[in-house]
Amino acid sequence: MLDKLFVLSQYVTPQLAVSRLAGRFADSDKSPAFKNRFTRWFINRYGVDMSEAAESNPEAYATFNEFFTAGRRSCRYLCQPGRRRHQPDRPGRRRPGVPG
Repeated sequence: MLDKLFVLSQYVTPQLAVSRLAGRFADSDKSPAFKNRFTRWFINRYGVDMSEAAESNPEAYATFNEFFTAGRRSCRYLCQPGRRRHQPDRPGRRRPGVPG
């Protein structure tokens, strides 16, 4: 039931306003406590491996947008000697996030 209500809300919500509000939140540095809580939730919810992040402490990022767009510490797929730029584990299948 809650899923149906959520989907219904998507039809009646002004999408441009929601997008701009989300953008403001992502770029805001006004409330570090809220940003840190949201970032920790995001990490746990989506299983972000912070050992691969350029900065492994999520509280070190000034904004959520800075955290979201931060680089990786290593390029384990692309920087291994003898490895082609795109070398799938199984023929015909690409790994998400690996340019090829």
